[in-house]
Amino acid sequence: MSGPGYATPLDAMTKGPREKILYVVCVQPNSTEGKHDLLATVDVDPKSPTYCKIIHRTYTRYPNDELHHTGWNVCSSCHNVKGCHHSLKRDKLIMPSLTSKRIYVVDTGKNERAPEIHKVIEPSELSALDLSYPHTTHCLPSGEIMISTMGDNQENGKGEFVLIDAKTYKVKGTWTDGKTASFGYDYWYQPFHDVLIASEWTSPKVFKRGFSFDDVATDDIYGKSINVYSWKTRQLKQVIDLGRDGFAPLETRFLHNPRESQGYVGCAVTANVFRFYKKDDGTWDTHKVISVPPKKVSGWVGENMPGLMTDIIISLDDKYLYFSNWLHGDVRQYDITDRKNPKLTGQVFLGGSILSDSKITVVEDQELSSQPDPVFIKGKRLYGSPQMLQLSLDGTRLYVTSSLFSAWDRQFYPDMIEKGGFMAKLDVDVKNGGMSLDKDFLVEFNGEPDGPLLPHEMRYPGGDVTSDIWLVDECPGYPTALDAMKGPREEILYVTCVQPQNKNSKHDLLATIDVDPNSPTYCKIIHRTYTHHANDELHHFGWNTCSSCYKTKGCQGSIPKRDKLILPSMNSKRIYVVDTGKDPRRPEICETIEPFQLSALDLSYPHNTHCLPSGEIMISTLGDNEENGKGDFVILEGLTFEVKGAWTRGMTAKFGYDFWYQPLHDVMIASEWTAPKVFRRGFCFQDVVDDSVYGRCLNVYSWKKRELTQVIDLGRDGFAPLEIKFLHNPRESQGYVACAVNANVFRFYKRDDGTWDAQKVISVAPKRVSGWTAEYMPGLMTDIVISLDDR
Repeated sequence: MSGPGYATPLDAMTKGPREKILYVVCVQPNSTEGKHDLLATVDVDPKSPTYCKIIHRTYTRYPNDELHHTGWNVCSSCHNVKGCHHSLKRDKLIMPSLTSKRIYVVDTGKNERAPEIHKVIEPSELSALDLSYPHTTHCLPSGEIMISTMGDNQENGKGEFVLIDAKTYKVKGTWTDGKTASFGYDYWYQPFHDVLIASEWTSPKVFKRGFSFDDVATDDIYGKSINVYSWKTRQLKQVIDLGRDGFAPLETRFLHNPRESQGYVGCAVTANVFRFYKKDDGTWDTHKVISVPPKKVSGWVGENMPGLMTDIIISLDDKYLYFSNWLHGDVRQYDITDRKNPKLTGQVFLGGSILSDSKITVVEDQELSSQPDPVFIKGKRLYGSPQMLQLSLDGTRLYVTSSLFSAWDRQFYPDMIEKGGFMAKLDVDVKNGGMSLDKDFLVEFNGEPDGPLLPHEMRYPGGDVTSDIWLVDECPGYPTALDAMKGPREEILYVTCVQPQNKNSKHDLLATIDVDPNSPTYCKIIHRTYTHHANDELHHFGWNTCSSCYKTKGCQGSIPKRDKLILPSMNSKRIYVVDTGKDPRRPEICETIEPFQLSALDLSYPHNTHCLPSGEIMISTLGDNEENGKGDFVILEGLTFEVKGAWTRGMTAKFGYDFWYQPLHDVMIASEWTAPKVFRRGFCFQDVVDDSVYGRCLNVYSWKKRELTQVIDLGRDGFAPLEIKFLHNPRESQGYVACAVNANVFRFYKRDDGTWDAQKVISVAPKRVSGWTAEYMPGLMTDIVISLDDR
């Protein structure tokens, strides 16, 4: 794990440690007496002597804060992302206070078992933006923190987001550009789909007074929409009205797999789950997938009691969805493998309003045959009802707390106000589905120094299923050569084609060839991208970025896509940059590096291109401005394609051609052809009689120092060592080079003393002929490649 959080949800699920402590925000119901809310550190390590105990209390600095949800300064959305990566650690818990507008920054890094307040963002900073009731916190891949807000300074509804710098914790401003939503609550974002989806509760002045059925008799008091924003433009693009089945869409969860363009939202008042999804036209839509029917009751404030679905979460493998019905008193598990048709697989009651000894009688129930009994753990009765949920990373333990919002707690569960809330644990069968109550686990919140507490949201120190958002890994290439072997079958090929009649102002081109056997244009050129000039002589080419940039600092985040082909022209010194990203089947030239930029470096005949892990592009060159031999390398900036200079420090090689580098072994090895003025005129056997006309050496450079440290003479068996290939396994310190004129393959390798050597391993015998330019015809070995498994 190299960046904050985890690389993928499945990495978190399979490699994350078992939780040993939980941070639980606890609201003080008697805040009018000058008592403060607190963050409880709860020991959940079954091997610990303080198992199920609160081992530390981090008190807020003021009464009447109403802590609610929390989030981290940094999380998995920053994993290996430039702007986040290496600059921040997940060591600050962000705790917004609903009522006071105050935001606490809690340091968990110094001592995770005894966190302490690091900084307080005062209410005036939100008031200056006309914002109130900060709610959901997420870290952003930009290195910022964003918190949804639910109201303005007059406690009217206003769905907005406040941005906070993750280093200084200074308020930077609001996120939305343009129109804001009518209400706010939760949100989730996915940059890959250019979307942020936010939910709605109601205005603060409404929810702070408690729940009334009169408020949902009309359509304009409670929210019933989800708000769809463009992540890039920060603009509200779409408001999806869920109708009267969708009152108070609260907790919003995308599937964790960031390529999935769908998720779920739980609608509290109507106890329905809606699936939201991206349509083919790029807009978003919803449909109801789960409905919990109300129970007809007597002895309550209304005739029909809704479930009041207050929390939903999704397992990291996107297999199970869980939710709580805070009025009915149950926690449910659904298998969502079939995304459109969730299947109920587990249900456990942990209190609620319809217990068998309550004053409420269930008159008609579409689901139960009898009212559930009160729940006791270790001889202690649970007061309240299941509300907030938190799932272990591996999906096998579901923690449950009981408090919703103190005003609503007081309205519906006065016994919980008096006796304190609870935290319980359900054991989960992740293979078959199902849940069972752990009767040895109970965290009580009644014997606290300042009296009973109301426990709400839970967090693990290292992140959890609701704190972390994953991004699509847009690292170029593959993590290993063997992973690349699992890549998709090729459907098109790009082929550089030289125009032999260039004297007639005809141009070279890049041909796009269809190699999909299922295509009607199989084996056809389907597009031609012409160069801008005649007499270019396209030859070798490479990419702006490749697997050497896979999760590499300096590359990741700055050059995210392999979408530019670099086409050097040998004769003209011109370098074309071709955009393959807009339409891979119809590439187009987007930039041209003119010859004078290489001439200024006394370089000519650009040849082989490789991207570097630094985010730069390097091209070997074969000559100087007079077309003498000169083996050097030109560096291009990977984003702007500006020429940055030559790579070699110190002495350059006599000739140039191909190259391959391996930073692990501090080496780059380059091969040789001959001087441009020689190869331009064609091949002549007289040129290889003299040892000085054609190259026959391998040039070994220190990768770190960029210095030529060794020249390995291959002898007369090694004239024109052209294509050079290391083994693909980067730990291997060996490879092969093909010597064209002699048709021999040499193996090069690193010796025990750190120097390099070479030995001939393959030799293709010349053929004795007549009617040709010479008596013996060599094979002229012009290219070699190695399979990705190095076999």
